[in-house]
Amino acid sequence: MDRYRYVSFLSSASEYEASEQFWNALFVGVFPDESRLKKWVTQFGALLGNGTVLKDGNPIFSAQSDDDKKYIRIVQLEPKEDEKNFLAWMKYDSEECFSELTISCAICNRTEVMAKKLIEKFVIDDYSVDQMNDLIINKTK
Repeated sequence: MDRYRYVSFLSSASEYEASEQFWNALFVGVFPDESRLKKWVTQFGALLGNGTVLKDGNPIFSAQSDDDKKYIRIVQLEPKEDEKNFLAWMKYDSEECFSELTISCAICNRTEVMAKKLIEKFVIDDYSVDQMNDLIINKTK
């Protein structure tokens, strides 16, 4: 069984920051060159109306490309033995013509590989929402 990482991220500021850096490194690592990465704006946490950054893991990391009309949201979960620790889904906003990939997981080697593959297909291989949905179904069985 995989060993989960950053299990105390919600109660430890240093683990939360390490988790943020983990997701940023994973995201940046899918890009073969910097020119495509420059189209993306990344953010940690959720920014509340009063300027406070909410650090509850939802999202722990997000990235948006207005040029590509794509958004990625990573929700980090605390690992639970009796629950599914990896979920992913796609959403398409027809009004804004934006595709969103959401990955919700606890971090271990298995979920890291799954998340990286989904991000890679969405961002680098430019999979459509339908292709992503098919991949998600096959990856999360």
